[in-house]
Amino acid sequence: MFNSLGQDQIQNIVDIQLGQVRARLNEKKIELAVDHSAIDFWRSAGLISGLRCTPTQALIQQELLNKLAKRMIAGDIKPGDRLK
Repeated sequence: MFNSLGQDQIQNIVDIQLGQVRARLNEKKIELAVDHSAIDFWRSAGLISGLRCTPTQALIQQELLNKLAKRMIAGDIKPGDRLK
């Protein structure tokens, strides 16, 4: 049986996930700034799911990583860019 995750634990998951995204982008010399409203959205979604980090990770994948990847493939994002 798993215990539900609390707000601080969900925030840590969001921070870790964003840190990993930033590290991957930094390897390509791309800087990412994330608005607090997006962080709050991801944290709230994680709290709604409540039980584990997977929904929060999936949401960040869907709402951030997939969109970034499509823009990179299209050539809209290049080394040296700052994203917000």
